[in-house]
Amino acid sequence: MIGLLCDDETIVKDTLAIYLQQEDILSDFACDGEEALQKIKEKNYDFIVLDLMMPKINGLDVCKEIRKTSSVPILMLTARGEEIDRILGFELGADDYIVKPFSSREVVARVKAILRRIQNQSLDDKVIKHNQLTINLSTYSVSYDGLSCVMTPKEVEIMHLLASHTQQVFSREQ
Repeated sequence: MIGLLCDDETIVKDTLAIYLQQEDILSDFACDGEEALQKIKEKNYDFIVLDLMMPKINGLDVCKEIRKTSSVPILMLTARGEEIDRILGFELGADDYIVKPFSSREVVARVKAILRRIQNQSLDDKVIKHNQLTINLSTYSVSYDGLSCVMTPKEVEIMHLLASHTQQVFSREQ
């Protein structure tokens, strides 16, 4: 799993990344809204932690832009805790909203809850079809042009991971 942490405060990103890494969740970083949108175009993320008050493009506008093309879970992280701000965040597509100052453990717990929800996705999301290639994570089967390919479960998981993140390069550990 990999998430995008979007905040202009380095200490926030670094602290969250450490806590997420302890749960085997990797992180990329963006310092402003413009950089966040660029990274989202280049890579598929499993979740996004998004600060509302970022330079260049604010978090609400970034959220609106993301929602035009993606349903990736978004957790808003902001110093703005007024009811109207929270409601606006949810109306623009946020899945969760945390007000600063926050507990890093609570953010990680909320991210894990989001990821559990993703992992309990429907069967359709566990089947990837690309041209003649079909990867079914539910049955751990792979076929190409209608012919079954013999693979170990780990090979099927790796194929599924790579096929579902086509714009991403993974390390051996990932």
